[in-house]
Amino acid sequence: MDEINPTNETMTMRDLEIFKANQIDGKTLDKTAEIVGVSRKTVSRTKSKVSYHELAQAALEQKGLTVDVYAGKLIEKLDARKGVNYDGERIEEDDNVAQMTALKEVAQIYGVHAPREIDLKHSLASASDEELDQNLADAAARLGVGSQCEYSIDAATEEDSGLEIQGDVL
Repeated sequence: MDEINPTNETMTMRDLEIFKANQIDGKTLDKTAEIVGVSRKTVSRTKSKVSYHELAQAALEQKGLTVDVYAGKLIEKLDARKGVNYDGERIEEDDNVAQMTALKEVAQIYGVHAPREIDLKHSLASASDEELDQNLADAAARLGVGSQCEYSIDAATEEDSGLEIQGDVL
């Protein structure tokens, strides 16, 4: 197994050019697209490849940025301070922006976000009973309540404004 590409997955020359411009040289998506001669969408698609992420991770680890180092720096940022001038005197105060950014990152790592409210009425109304049944079963499995969750789908008619889905966790 190759140390820089752990999966030994083949990357195209263009993928490597995108990786170099975006990750190593630190260019934005737009600038990377311009340098490599591709669209911004192509850069985004390339960045979502498993091999791209593994390549980026391996490159970071070779430069000393391991998960432990990252976690340590993130924890330090939770108590970040900054110097400001107040009446001609230099004082230190909490860097609220850096602290909040770090806190948001920690929340993302732990998955503690407020749920997003999504209006499913339209997409549910156009789905078949089989699709709804599969989606509900998948959701119950992801929640870890697969066999403990009962639900029923009431058939929609043309007069209905949508579907009514009822569910109770036992």
